[in-house]
Amino acid sequence: MMHDDAIGLLLQAGQPAAGTQVSAVQFAPVDRSTLQNQIYDQLRDAVMGGMFRPGTPITIRAVAQALGTSPMPARSALQRLEIAGALVARGGKRTLVIPEMSQAEYQEMLDIGVLLEGYAAFRACSHITAEEAAIMRASCTGMAAAAEDYDRDCYVTENWTFHSTLYAASRQPTLMKFIEMRWLRIGPYVRQMMPDRESLIESMPIHWAVLDAIDRRDGEAARQAIVADLRDCAETLMPRLGPA
Repeated sequence: MMHDDAIGLLLQAGQPAAGTQVSAVQFAPVDRSTLQNQIYDQLRDAVMGGMFRPGTPITIRAVAQALGTSPMPARSALQRLEIAGALVARGGKRTLVIPEMSQAEYQEMLDIGVLLEGYAAFRACSHITAEEAAIMRASCTGMAAAAEDYDRDCYVTENWTFHSTLYAASRQPTLMKFIEMRWLRIGPYVRQMMPDRESLIESMPIHWAVLDAIDRRDGEAARQAIVADLRDCAETLMPRLGPA
């Protein structure tokens, strides 16, 4: 059984500055006809977007209170996140927390990303629509503006839109599911990959290179640009992780 004591979902240092309680995360109202899926989707997006730092406790009661639901759909959504590896049980009362990663674990996540996301980018160049390319270009423009302002919240949101649109254009739904599972693990570290304004600004040429490859329908160039982006992020993050 999952622990549902009233411990808030703490947004720790490096998170949005609105506060330290779960109410600081801007969840949308949920339609009660599909509660479990909506709760899961919002929590999934928050995890992938780096809204919760590694080690943050996520409790049934706090989620239910934040979204205005009963504990049952919140429990089901958290169970799905636990199965996906986005949450792990800690302690005798099985408190669910955002898992931490060692350098070795992150290296494995990097190796998986190089293969899966690189391949998705390669395929996307043959299947992407003009509408999808326009979405990516708008997101890249938004990322550039956010980088200049050092608005990490905006940058993270636009960055996921950019990458998820690219990967979805591969037209490989099973591949996309595996990529999302990887982002559920690395998402809590995404803000540590952007420690300052300069790091965001320096990330932009690679993203523009992806768009250039898409315009030229050059799958190999897109793959190389995505792989370079993943490796640059890893280079920034690795020194901040424990060795084992």
